[in-house]
Amino acid sequence: MKILCISDSHLYLNTYEREEKLLNLLRNEDFDELILLGDIYDFWFEYKGFIPSYSIRFTSEVVNLSSKKIIHYVSGNHDAWIGDFWKGLGVNVYRYGFYKEIGGKKVFFTHGDYLLGNRSSKLIRKIFHNPLAMFLFKLIPVEVALALSGFLSYESRKRNEEPNLKKIEDIMAREDADIIITGHLHIPLIKAFNGRVFICVGDWMEHFTYLLIRDGEFILKNNKGVILSRLKI
Repeated sequence: MKILCISDSHLYLNTYEREEKLLNLLRNEDFDELILLGDIYDFWFEYKGFIPSYSIRFTSEVVNLSSKKIIHYVSGNHDAWIGDFWKGLGVNVYRYGFYKEIGGKKVFFTHGDYLLGNRSSKLIRKIFHNPLAMFLFKLIPVEVALALSGFLSYESRKRNEEPNLKKIEDIMAREDADIIITGHLHIPLIKAFNGRVFICVGDWMEHFTYLLIRDGEFILKNNKGVILSRLKI
């Protein structure tokens, strides 16, 4: 089983070139299972009658893949409102994350903002998941909502957390997993802590990195096919 993990592409308006590179990855990399680790879109909100039209080529590609491959979508802090559209395609949708056994190891896949984020980012997530907040947001005209989301996304990216290895080590010590795989930090990283492993997939904005899991090996690569780091379990 070959698993492809991507995170933090932040697709939105005027992201055509990055979207094109991501499409090339999906079409050319060999994988059986796709894990979207959040912030795939810089903003995602499912209105009752339609979904966002930007990055429609990537959305269509995933729709086509959903009939052939297993797909998991873990919400991020920018695309927290994923839901019925993806579920209707048979995509497994998660708010926090999910566990999977790989090579006899318990692996936890999550976007990372709940684990690594500060108090304000966790509070924002709770607000986003509040049914009242979702109802009120639907009342805002679409163009106004897009403008508001663009401003909030920009402010959020300015507050991106830097990798705090001590904090990550504490997380690894308390979480019930042998390996934790996240996005959110935007920096590709494989780091061992007392027999446990933390992996950050990186992003599809500056580093253009992804994680490939095959035959018990975790491989961080970039879009040029260069292997940045690897771990065999």
